[in-house]
Amino acid sequence: MADQNSYLRYKRDTRLLLYWMIHTSNSIVESSSPIPDAAPITVNTTGEITVSAVVPISKLIAKHINSIPSIIYRLFQSVIAARTATHTLFEQIVAKKPDPEIEKSNVSHKRFIDALTEAFNVLGGEAWAERQKDERDNVGDEDVDEVVFANKFSALGIDGLEDREEVEDAVEGGSHGQGSLVSCALSQSLLFTDLF
Repeated sequence: MADQNSYLRYKRDTRLLLYWMIHTSNSIVESSSPIPDAAPITVNTTGEITVSAVVPISKLIAKHINSIPSIIYRLFQSVIAARTATHTLFEQIVAKKPDPEIEKSNVSHKRFIDALTEAFNVLGGEAWAERQKDERDNVGDEDVDEVVFANKFSALGIDGLEDREEVEDAVEGGSHGQGSLVSCALSQSLLFTDLF
């Protein structure tokens, strides 16, 4: 991350990506029937996500959502690239002048990069990236805010809910409208509880 704008873009992209992951997984959990003999999955009410939870949440989303919006894959790529650049910079600094704090921070960077990369792949990111090479996807065809804050999960298959209106109500979380989701996302900061 070369400058302040890059850092701010990285923080924004990370916040949007994690907000989408938390909101999408919450919608799935709220809408799904409990699975017998499976560990109970609960709704994330804190807005916090640990690095160790990124991959399991992605697996849950991949199991229930058939089509991940391209902008989400782009957010993954953006965050992974920024973290990788920071990781490389820290490695260069430590190579010139060893510092235990920077080394510790670099381990956290690497763990986050690995978790994001695995989550990207679990969600079909590699296949999406290959399609992007073949198709010249227009970057402007999706609005980040619309995709992240919208409740457009028509591909969401939920056992026991046949009525489309019932599914939409379940995904929207009942009385929470899209406006309240946007204001909640803007007022709530996502925390990385085991990153640093």
